Amino acid sequence: EKSEKAMLCALDIAPSHRYVLRSAARLFAHMGEPDHAVYALKKSGRVLRDPWLLSAEIALHSVMQKSSSSIKSAQSMLEARAEAPRHLAELAAAMGSLEHKNGRSKHAKRLFSQSLEDPNENSVAQVLHVAQNDVSIKVPEQLLNRPHTFEAMARFAFANGQYEKSLHQFTRWLIDEPFDVRPA
Repeated sequence: EKSEKAMLCALDIAPSHRYVLRSAARLFAHMGEPDHAVYALKKSGRVLRDPWLLSAEIALHSVMQKSSSSIKSAQSMLEARAEAPRHLAELAAAMGSLEHKNGRSKHAKRLFSQSLEDPNENSVAQVLHVAQNDVSIKVPEQLLNRPHTFEAMARFAFANGQYEKSLHQFTRWLIDEPFDVRPA
């Protein structure tokens, strides 16, 4: 309740700030209110121009098991490659997951490859999650050693029977994201 109040204040003060919007989206999603998160993103007017916000919006729709009306914008943004790979990594991972879920694995692999050109911890974790159920998708192991890849490292270690290492990484993930119930 306190977090929600603080987040609503932050949204009042900075309704179009990327970090505030992504944090709000994450909070509302963890509170079981992904529609509230989508509303905050859309209200900002930046979703279709910012790959970070667009990836959050698409991921939220996926959580709600709905189709995003922003898919075509995402596809155009990824094809244009007007942003540096680092800024497109999460968007490519989100779209790759969507394509994979819809049975378009060839296109999903291309998007995952784009996502891993200069990934952040979220895109590595997202691609690894899909790769653990599809052996045709590969995540180079050196990407697991990038900063803050606690989720990916935890899942990888657990899948490979490295339980001590897995426990350590799940603990680090929990410390990094105490609002997320998955590492616990």
